[in-house]
Amino acid sequence: MCALSFKFFSDEYEMSLFIFFDDYWLKVDFIQY
Repeated sequence: MCALSFKFFSDEYEMSLFIFFDDYWLKVDFIQY
């Protein structure tokens, strides 16, 4: 059974999405200019 969790961080300049799947962290950045 796979564990899948999400963490989402947001501020005025940047949004970051963290995805934890099995034993791996995937980090997705959204830069706002």
